[in-house]
Amino acid sequence: MKLLAALLFLSPLTHAKDVYDYILIGGGTSSLVLASRLSANPSTTVLILEAGPILDGEAETQLLIPGYIGATGFRYDWNITSVPMASLNNRTTAISTGRIVGGGTAVNGMFFDRASARDYDNWATLTADAGWGWNSLFQCFRKSTTFRAPAPESNITYDASAYGTGPVNAGYPPYILPFTRPLRAALVALGIATPIEGAAGKAVGAFWIPNSIDTRTMTRSYAKNAYYDPVRQRANLRLRTGAVVTRILFRGRTAAGVEYASGPNAPVQKAWARREVILSAGAVHSPRLLQLSGIGDARHLRSVGIKPLVDLPGVGSNLQDHAVLGLVYNSSSPPPMPAAEALALYNKNLTGPYTASSGNFAAFLALDTFSNRTSSLLRAAAADDATYLEADTHPHVAAGWRRQKSLLLATHDSADAAAAEFVTALASLQRPLSRGYVRIASASPWDKPRVDWRSLTHPLDLQILVDAARFVRRYSGAGETWPGAGVQSDADWEKAARERAGPTFAHPSCTTPMGRREEGGVVDSELRVYGVKGLRVVDAGVMPVVPATHLSASVYAVAERAAEVILGRREGGCSV
Repeated sequence: MKLLAALLFLSPLTHAKDVYDYILIGGGTSSLVLASRLSANPSTTVLILEAGPILDGEAETQLLIPGYIGATGFRYDWNITSVPMASLNNRTTAISTGRIVGGGTAVNGMFFDRASARDYDNWATLTADAGWGWNSLFQCFRKSTTFRAPAPESNITYDASAYGTGPVNAGYPPYILPFTRPLRAALVALGIATPIEGAAGKAVGAFWIPNSIDTRTMTRSYAKNAYYDPVRQRANLRLRTGAVVTRILFRGRTAAGVEYASGPNAPVQKAWARREVILSAGAVHSPRLLQLSGIGDARHLRSVGIKPLVDLPGVGSNLQDHAVLGLVYNSSSPPPMPAAEALALYNKNLTGPYTASSGNFAAFLALDTFSNRTSSLLRAAAADDATYLEADTHPHVAAGWRRQKSLLLATHDSADAAAAEFVTALASLQRPLSRGYVRIASASPWDKPRVDWRSLTHPLDLQILVDAARFVRRYSGAGETWPGAGVQSDADWEKAARERAGPTFAHPSCTTPMGRREEGGVVDSELRVYGVKGLRVVDAGVMPVVPATHLSASVYAVAERAAEVILGRREGGCSV
């Protein structure tokens, strides 16, 4: 049989008979890490199936120039919109889900930071596995990243020892956005600490943040050019684009392969896995595919006409993100350099505004740094046993939420992890107690899922975001045009938040969480899906609780750790 499988791989592809050791669903961030690491053994065959395109050469330029962030709009996105969210006055919001080789790292804002050690130690607590704690993951962060120091005259502080010699380049552009130094000065004037480096486990205070940028070329460093391009010529690695996976195939309760097609009217094709199918489709599409394949809350599966294979109610529950609220000010900044002039400067000598993406500075602050009612808020939240989850939430999911709540309240009560992020006039909630969901709308793989963040359904989230917005007012000075000086009371602020807050900072996560099955867990600490064999999930969905950071660096670390586990190195950390 081994000889037959080898012949099938080496022969001209007849897609109905494709056989590989590993099939990776999705060609995004975590998938490309795994593809690089798993295919390092020439005898291990790997297939990547990605719904979107791969961009090379001139076409890739639109992604690589940092100043072009956002220019592609939703061209490389799944274009999913949330359901009307009752907690946000029935507003809807676009959901950021990359549909391109490289995933979110191809189109994100290029912030490349990490949370505090405590955030990851919370993962270790919830999984009962020290391999997911800071001391272990720090090695994985270092393994994924090479840091290139900024010029001394920039006066940017850093600690190079927090980084390693990995595929993703991190650094600072020569052009620092104009708001940056005034923001830093305003925060320092309020007594906010300014640590030298935020990536070494103490990400609390106001600090410089690198971008995922190769400063030798001043271009975006992302999963495709960091992990895939250097190994794309391997004979044992195949990438198929335009391949929408529609279902995972099982023999009994063992994942055996997948079905995929280029569109709803295209022929369905199959590929088979000798060892494992690995879901790396992101926090929206991984739970969607599990549900389409019969794994999820049996009540919901039956309601859409799918026969349950495994009753696993945590699938698609526990959706988290970083809700954001921005104040609006009249700007007194000088007008920006004309775009044509800035682009010419970039093309000539790799300097100027087009080397900058979304910024290089932010404040991540503990709750009692910006709120004067920390004790009363936490006491009220601890005493209130209401879940604020949906009325029909499965008892396993509710039990997991209660355990998370206890841990998160203790974290809020400490000074060693952030409760909110502040950048320009934006405040972002970092540790929500509200929980949303991702659910298939029908048994058709071509129907978009129903997504509701349910942001600010828990009163503590709303109260913390209000206090964070008040803090923005403190450091931003005069010229506020929204919500305006007339908004002062808690009630007025809460009304304003429900009218304007966004549920997402493009960080959807936690929908296939690690944890105990009886507490809503979907995967164990080795990322194996409960109730079946040969199937793992590796993406932002496996995070039990969202960390206080932008997520791309953490997803790289999760994927590096997953590769170690899959390859049998389970003792923790990441090998060099």
